[in-house]
Amino acid sequence: ISCQKFARSLLTPAFLSPRWQTMVDPHDPKFAAMVRYAEGVARAVGIKYGLGHCEIKAKWDEQKQKWYDPCMIEIGARLAGGRKAIMASTTVPGWNPFDAMLVAPCGFPLRVPPSFSPVKVARHVYVPSDKTGILRSYTGDDFKRLPTYDDHIVLSEVGKPIKRAVDL
Repeated sequence: ISCQKFARSLLTPAFLSPRWQTMVDPHDPKFAAMVRYAEGVARAVGIKYGLGHCEIKAKWDEQKQKWYDPCMIEIGARLAGGRKAIMASTTVPGWNPFDAMLVAPCGFPLRVPPSFSPVKVARHVYVPSDKTGILRSYTGDDFKRLPTYDDHIVLSEVGKPIKRAVDL
């Protein structure tokens, strides 16, 4: 199981927008309740072979420094959307979810890494627009200056129309 954590915040009073997500270690005790819950949900709905994803929300116990009271939002018998699979293959040595997606339904053994503990940090950041209009400029995308930089993608272009985000 590869795990990702993400944060949401209110973009508008009616729109709770994802802001960022990052890979986390599924073996870390603070995520244990969520990993067990996700495994149980997958078993309960019959996901045995192939790839799936389970989106869960949980509460944080500051005193115990761990997540508790998980609640399923979604489960799907497919790779998680966005760039999550790319993040997993970049941060977990020996894991290629795209290969696994093709091999698993054929009944061939998967090449599973000895651990899904990430060895790199990957962050998927969302910057939704709260207005409709023409994108005039933006700053802060000079990531190549970072020694650990790998990749980024910007889905808007200066001079092109953008729409107010109402969902992602």
